[in-house]
Amino acid sequence: MEEVRNVRDGLLGANDRRTIGTLRLVRANTQAVTVVTDETQAQQLLERRFISVGLVRCRVERRIDLARCARCWGYDQSQRECKGNEI
Repeated sequence: MEEVRNVRDGLLGANDRRTIGTLRLVRANTQAVTVVTDETQAQQLLERRFISVGLVRCRVERRIDLARCARCWGYDQSQRECKGNEI
């Protein structure tokens, strides 16, 4: 994780408001990590398409986290506000 933090800070500068998630397993026995940042800095990373972390060439992808209702699986509402049908 320290290597990811160093690359991020080297590309975007140090900033305490950004967060780095934990490494997680994804397809083909590879790993991924989520970096949360503002839109401007995210666009800077996306334009690069790839970054190097240590000896590894890593693809940069946009990840959008949408809130979903646990009752009807609709977007942008909570279960408390839900007027949909329960699944």
